[in-house]
Amino acid sequence: MLELHNAHRGQFFTPFEVCRLMAGVLIGDGGEARGIIEQSGFVTVQEPACGAGAMVIALAEALRDAGINYQQHMHVTAIDVDPRAAHMAFVQFSLLHIPATVIVGNSLTLETREYWFTPAHILGGWSRKLAASAAAAPEASVPVAPVATPGVPTQPVPAERPLLQLSLF
Repeated sequence: MLELHNAHRGQFFTPFEVCRLMAGVLIGDGGEARGIIEQSGFVTVQEPACGAGAMVIALAEALRDAGINYQQHMHVTAIDVDPRAAHMAFVQFSLLHIPATVIVGNSLTLETREYWFTPAHILGGWSRKLAASAAAAPEASVPVAPVATPGVPTQPVPAERPLLQLSLF
C-alpha cells in the first residue's frame, strides 16, 4: 500500500497515476475542450477537495498533451478544508504556472476562510476574464420555492428549465 493518506484527518490522496488515467479519459483528444475554448475562450475546472493538487496537475498535463496551452486556456478553482493541503496545491500550481484560485474552506458547507491567487491568475488577468465571462453568460437560475404565507395556498413555481442536481457519480 502506498500509505497516501492521513486517516486521522480523513485524508486519502489519489495516486498520481490514477489522476493521469482519469484526466486522460476526460480530455481524450481534446476535442470537447477545444469546443468550449472556441465558445468562451477558456475552460474552468472546479476541484472541491483538491488535496495537494494532483488531479488538477494531471488535467493540465492532459490538456498540454492534447495540444492545448493550459496556461492560457484553463482556470482552476480548487478548495480544500485543510490549510496545509491547500497551500501545497497553491505552491504546485504556482510552480507550473496554472491560473488558479485556491480556497481554504469547506466545499460542502460553502464556508471559506482564505483565498490564494496564483501568479498565473494575477499576471494573466483572470479576475477580469472571469468577471467578463460571468457578465456575458446569464447564470443558470435555480428555481426557488415560494415563501408560504399562512392561510394562502402555495402554487408550485413552473420551471423553465430542468432543476439542477448535484451528481456525484
